[in-house]
Amino acid sequence: MLTNEEIILNKVAQEKMSFSEAIAWFHQKPADEQQQVLELLSMIVQQTHPTVASVTKGVEYAPVKPTVTPAVVLQTSSLKVALQKILALPATENKNAFSVLLSVFKVADTLRREEQCAGGCTHEWHNLPY
Repeated sequence: MLTNEEIILNKVAQEKMSFSEAIAWFHQKPADEQQQVLELLSMIVQQTHPTVASVTKGVEYAPVKPTVTPAVVLQTSSLKVALQKILALPATENKNAFSVLLSVFKVADTLRREEQCAGGCTHEWHNLPY
């Protein structure tokens, strides 16, 4: 069963929830809960296996400047290293990190749904009933 956080992140990826709603949801959380969401989102991003092109496109689409630290780190380090560095950033970067990671997830998951799950799949997160 998916957690509330997983449902929200996947709703954004599937355009069932707006990016601005997700950012508002994230922003109202205390810093320790934001960190937990970022850790979850980092794991989810890894599971989508984004390509360099997906990362680049995700950074372009993120509603932040392309020069914010999380965006730069994602484009200059391997995915695994970049995610570790992003999770270690100070809490003042949480909103930028969330925006960039969520955008990369959205791009990579959309591609995955179009290519690997086009005929339907059993992934619970791709079959949200709401």
